[in-house]
Amino acid sequence: MNALKNMLADATGTYEIAKASGALVVLTYIGLAVYAVVVKGQPFDPQSFGIGAGAVIAAMGAALKLTQKPSASP
Repeated sequence: MNALKNMLADATGTYEIAKASGALVVLTYIGLAVYAVVVKGQPFDPQSFGIGAGAVIAAMGAALKLTQKPSASP
């Protein structure tokens, strides 16, 4: 539980919406891929999965960068 809190919270312990929504999107993406292969019997395309997963992770990184508060430089 502590590891999950460390992943979703910032240095002060406050939860960040960008991290929480990014984690939800990644879990949903993986769940839908498993559903398509296991339940619907569709073939698994690793290239398409990798491109989509990369786009999701890049978007999450961009969202985290855009929500960062500017730090005071000395």
